[in-house]
Amino acid sequence: SKPRQQKQRDDPYSQAPRGRGGRGRGGQDRPQTSRGGRGQRPEGAGRGNRPNTAYEKRGEETKEQRPNNRPPLDSNSWQWKFKFGERPVFDEDVKVTLTTKIPELPAEIIKKPAREDFDKTIRELDNEASQLKLDAEELRYKRRQVFEGGRVSDDPEVRIIMKEKFEEVRKFREQRNIHHEALNKLKAQLDVLEEEKAEYQQGIPRNYHTEADLKDAIKQKKKTYENSNMSSTEEKRLLKEIDSLKKAMPDMLKLKEVMPKIQKIRDEMKKHRDEIGNYRKIIEDREDKISDAKKASMAKQTRKDEVREQADKITEQIDKTSEKITAVYKKKDEFRENYFKQLYQNEVQVDEIRHIKRLMGQQRRLREAKDDKQERIQKKKVEIEDRSNPYIKEIETCEHLMAYCNKLRSQFGLVGPTNEEVAKKIEKDMIYEYNQADIQQKVKDGRLMEAHSKDDGITVVGGGKGKKGKKGKNNQQKSEASASQASFNIDFAAINKFGLIRVSPPTAPDQLESKIAEIKKAAAQFEKDGESELQ
Repeated sequence: SKPRQQKQRDDPYSQAPRGRGGRGRGGQDRPQTSRGGRGQRPEGAGRGNRPNTAYEKRGEETKEQRPNNRPPLDSNSWQWKFKFGERPVFDEDVKVTLTTKIPELPAEIIKKPAREDFDKTIRELDNEASQLKLDAEELRYKRRQVFEGGRVSDDPEVRIIMKEKFEEVRKFREQRNIHHEALNKLKAQLDVLEEEKAEYQQGIPRNYHTEADLKDAIKQKKKTYENSNMSSTEEKRLLKEIDSLKKAMPDMLKLKEVMPKIQKIRDEMKKHRDEIGNYRKIIEDREDKISDAKKASMAKQTRKDEVREQADKITEQIDKTSEKITAVYKKKDEFRENYFKQLYQNEVQVDEIRHIKRLMGQQRRLREAKDDKQERIQKKKVEIEDRSNPYIKEIETCEHLMAYCNKLRSQFGLVGPTNEEVAKKIEKDMIYEYNQADIQQKVKDGRLMEAHSKDDGITVVGGGKGKKGKKGKNNQQKSEASASQASFNIDFAAINKFGLIRVSPPTAPDQLESKIAEIKKAAAQFEKDGESELQ
């Protein structure tokens, strides 16, 4: 399916101007008349026929020039998908057969959300956010009042004094740092000379500090050597001491040169230390004055801190209100996303259901057509099966002739009694015996009179005309059978029926059984021929 924008571009009416009247949707084909005609705005005119330059003169922007501050829609959002995203495409040209597997309809139907409910909820959230914004603005105003009410004016003289003192302290510290640097340099030189001094002193015996001390010691030891009587060991020891004192003389001379330098450096270092001490006193005095000024300022700062603490509490309330506003807008975005998600899913599901129902309808029509075809075929088969045999008349004639021949056989006594006739005869005999027993009982009781016939010797109970006995009836039947045997005549209509089935009629009673077999064979042949013709 095409995106919504593409559909609008493809729609010829979407580009038409809006308005009333006329055949077109835009109404621009409506004729302009003197009465009721639509007034034409002059070119370059704004609202109320005022020139657009009026907005520019006032420094305002027209609606067309006003920037759109709305953030662009996220392409991953449901709102963008609903407005510009593509929908799933369902193949409309798919061929459906009876064996095609049709997908099932969705078990849960996604209802289209109501626009009224959406607008109502969005409006409520906007009102809630607006109220929270008003609360935040009121808190900001309250914080501003706290700052203004707790404002403490600073003394300019104190600030000037503190500034001057800070500047003096800075300068004195710079001068002190200069002396510190010079002192460090002198200390480094002194360390070098002290190392030389220690090195020279290692070659000089103890208790000899000057060149004169060495010379006097050498002179005294020589005099002792010359004037005293000593052993050879003592002489060697004394000569060794004189020799070591002579060797120490160069180191003593060098030490004599180093010592004035060391003393000079120590004197300079003392001067620098004295200067540093003076600067320390001056700086401490200035810092005391600065501390007093700071204490006075801290008292004011304490008041500022109290005000700041109150303002911080209000700021916390403002932050909480801002968080609530953010939560409301987040809830609004989530609700909007859910709304457009349901709209999108509803449209997709409607298209899917329409597609599935179309496939189901095609398959149902195919099934109905197949069932109708099967029904027509079955009906045709039933009609074919229900068609009467073309030789039905001949078959019925055969049945009639077989019954006729059986009747003739019965008349001529060629057929024994059937099971039905035997059963009827037994039933009749039983009824007769029961009646005879009942009559005998009534005679004994005297309720009936017994009469005797003189002609045939048959007892008649109850008086009246008597019936012929069995002997006379049997004689009559025998006479009729002999008469029929003597004259075997067939009805002319039966002869015509024999001619219809192409079977010769019987001429004697003994041919009846064979003719019945021929008639059965002819009837079977007629049925077979009729079925072959029906097929």
